[in-house]
Amino acid sequence: MRKAIWLHIPDLLWSYILNDKASGNIPAIVELLERGASGGMRGVGPAPLHEGVLMTGCPPDLHGWLTYQTARPDGYGTDAASTIDIKAPTLWEVLDAAGMRSAVLNFPATQFLQLQHGLVVADRFSTISTATYDLWGAPPGSIYPLEDVEECLDLRVHPEDLSVPQLDLFCRSDGRAMGQDKYRKIVAKALAEGMTAHNLITRCLEKNNYDLIAVRYPLLEQLTPHLGLETHEGGHQSLGVAVRLLDSFVARLNEVIASDTVVMMTGGRAESPWWIAAGPGVPTDSLLPPQVRLEDFFAAMLCLFDIDPTEYSAGCVPESFSREVFSGLRSVQLQKSVGCDLPVESARFLGVSRPQKESLFHQRMKKTLQFRSAFALAEYSKASGQLASAIDYYYQALGHIPDDDSAVSALCYVLLSLSRGKEARGVFDGVLSQRSEDAQILILDAEIYLSTKDYVDAETVLCRLDKMPALESAYRKRLESLRRRIPK
Repeated sequence: MRKAIWLHIPDLLWSYILNDKASGNIPAIVELLERGASGGMRGVGPAPLHEGVLMTGCPPDLHGWLTYQTARPDGYGTDAASTIDIKAPTLWEVLDAAGMRSAVLNFPATQFLQLQHGLVVADRFSTISTATYDLWGAPPGSIYPLEDVEECLDLRVHPEDLSVPQLDLFCRSDGRAMGQDKYRKIVAKALAEGMTAHNLITRCLEKNNYDLIAVRYPLLEQLTPHLGLETHEGGHQSLGVAVRLLDSFVARLNEVIASDTVVMMTGGRAESPWWIAAGPGVPTDSLLPPQVRLEDFFAAMLCLFDIDPTEYSAGCVPESFSREVFSGLRSVQLQKSVGCDLPVESARFLGVSRPQKESLFHQRMKKTLQFRSAFALAEYSKASGQLASAIDYYYQALGHIPDDDSAVSALCYVLLSLSRGKEARGVFDGVLSQRSEDAQILILDAEIYLSTKDYVDAETVLCRLDKMPALESAYRKRLESLRRRIPK
């Protein structure tokens, strides 16, 4: 029986892995890359859209998981997305229907997921929610089956378990010391949750009774926004230490993974995901085709277990993969509907509802979620070339939050690409016309004037941009490029 491991590392950049200087920090990951096939994949829009595609093989408008936070079933506030929010069959549900055992560890949108033959430990289980370990229970629906709760609790790490010297390894080299309480708490939370995920997969590998083990390491995803390091650079500091720690996790797993196991690793960011595959049936030291899609990862995973993916996804196995190993011979029918429809009365398991007096807050949160969902679908439609649909979704998003700069700007640029300058002008003037101190907005303003051949107004805007102090070089180049479009 074939076996597979899926390691998912959000925010580990493909450009970092390919950087000769930086790759010295990740020898275990580079080893996987050299003995397998690897490459970037086409993005589909903001997170978590791409993770939903990896898990289901379906585009975002079909899998339905558009935001990390979703409205609670009881109508009061929001909560983390759960299996309720995924409307397409996931990889582990298909394998479960085929009688195979999957261990799904630390993935979002898996709370309340139940596998007849496998183990589910949702990301909510490792999320630090209390100041001390003694008060830290297992959130309802975060582990299935329930008989595994005690063993999983023994593997969970709390910030209390970490020492100050361990945390201070993550000091910033620019003088903003990680030893300060604020940053120490950030690192402690991220480390504890990442170590819990690693403890779980290590125990599952030791048991050696799962066909698929999938784990998500959120360490870089959690640290990067707080530390502001976009390229993981920094030598022995901050994210550089985090990257080496993750590589040590991978090295440890390589020691216990059987030689006949296929290792799949994914990561990156929403706009630039990547995939490394190594093991039986995968060509060594080769590149994936440039047109590879997120859906192809899902298809390859099913074909590895001799399951035909065509019923679930339009993805295709890369041509260089062995057809003897990635065969996809049999059809698997799900015996039940995917996900679950959680009754409103079961919403009590999601926590205590806020008082009615906060209903105005709930309405705002609902609008925010509706905006994010529509905006995510707009970005996906734009990335896939469906510009008419993108425009519709942007307008839907603005119907919920009319003054969002990012949605207005994105809509205007799509309209400009379709030569609808007058419509873009109306959208722009309704929200952004008074934002004269923002270089990005001034550039968009000039672009719209140029599209409608209002050259005098365009020059006026560019002059205002030219007078801005300390204008970044990228904006300066854009300014000169726009000026060249004005007739002499």
